[in-house]
Amino acid sequence: MSASRVHVIGASSGIGHALVGELAARGRQVVAAARRLDRLEELARAHPGQVVADQLDLAVDGEPEAGVRRAVAALGGIDALVLAAGLPTMERLRASDARLWREVLEVNLVGPALAATEAARHLPPGGRVVLVSSCSAARAWPQLVPYAAAKSALETLAHGLQQEEPHLNVTVVALGAADTEAQADWGQDRLREAYREWRRGGFIDGPEQMSAPDVARTVVDLLDSPLRVPRVDLMPDHGSAQEVR
Repeated sequence: MSASRVHVIGASSGIGHALVGELAARGRQVVAAARRLDRLEELARAHPGQVVADQLDLAVDGEPEAGVRRAVAALGGIDALVLAAGLPTMERLRASDARLWREVLEVNLVGPALAATEAARHLPPGGRVVLVSSCSAARAWPQLVPYAAAKSALETLAHGLQQEEPHLNVTVVALGAADTEAQADWGQDRLREAYREWRRGGFIDGPEQMSAPDVARTVVDLLDSPLRVPRVDLMPDHGSAQEVR
C-alpha cells in the first residue's frame, strides 16, 4: 500500500527533517514530530496544508503514545510511522555515566518502542513501521558504544514487533556514516579524530558521508514498496558521497 499519511518522529533535523520535505514534495500528508517546535513550524509553513507540526519528547512518560494518537487525530489515521529520532552521543565508556546511559536509551529505544507499539493499534493491514538504526548496532564503534547498544536493542524490538503484529510491515533502515546535525554538534576536530579511529579499526572505508536528502529519498521509496522489506542497509557511495571536512 502507498503511505499517504505518515507520522515522522525526529523531524526537526537530519534524516527526519529531510524525510518530511521529501514526503511533502510527493504529495503526502505528514505529522512532523520532535522536541524543537520552531523547526517543525518552519516545515509546516514551507508545506502549508500538508505538514502538521507536533512537539514531542520521547523521553517524557506518556508522550510517545500520546504523540501517535495526536497524529492519528490530525490526519484521520496513519499509514506509516517513521522513527528517525536518535541521540548519537559520542563518549568513551569510561566517561559514560548513568545519566548518559539513561538518556541514550530513552531516546533511542524506550520512546521508539512505546510509539511503535501504540502505532500498531492504529495502522491498517500493510501499514509500515520504519525504525532508523545504525550499522554500528552490529559492531559497536569506539566512542559510540551506548548508542550502538541502544540501536542493537531497537533492531531486536523491530523483529519482535513484526512477530507480534504480523499485519504490519516493519523495516529496519541501518545507516552508515551520514552527514547530520548531530555529528556537527561533536565539533570538527573531534569528528575528524573519530573518523580516523573508525577507519583504522575497519568500521568505515573512507571519509565519505551520505547526505540526508539521499537517505530520505530512499526511505520514501521504501514506504511505497509493495514488498515486505525487513531490513535495508544504506552506505555511502564512494563516487558520489561527500567527505568529512
